[in-house]
Amino acid sequence: MRRLQRRSSRRSRGPPNDRENELFREASSLCAATGAQVAVFTINGEGQTRAYGCPSVDAVLGRYLAHPQPPTPAARFKAAVDELLRRHIERKREEERAAMEGETPSGRELKEMEWSIEFLEGVKARVARRIQSLEARGSEPSTSGSAE
Repeated sequence: MRRLQRRSSRRSRGPPNDRENELFREASSLCAATGAQVAVFTINGEGQTRAYGCPSVDAVLGRYLAHPQPPTPAARFKAAVDELLRRHIERKREEERAAMEGETPSGRELKEMEWSIEFLEGVKARVARRIQSLEARGSEPSTSGSAE
């Protein structure tokens, strides 16, 4: 198939057109030749939709939606920061338990803790700004993918 150059030629008017039928035939051939599960959707200029699926649209979409989607880069970054904060909180709790038992951190350990807190707060602020900028631009990667 090739792309039609004129925009008016690409519009589908009324009942299904030859290009949609050709697309569905190609999807059917792919399914028959390879055993692939295929779902194809079309939306014409008037907003009417048609769909084709092999074995069925519901089966393909159900299988696709059943698989967990990979996390976005922003979500992975936030998870990493959350893990750093969790570790810091755990270390802080251990230090508090040790202090209650009479052990106190040295001056060097206190400086390291203060530096860690400042560093993690800075990272957390940068993460929050980055997530806001991604959401504002709407540049979160889509969760679309292919069914196996």
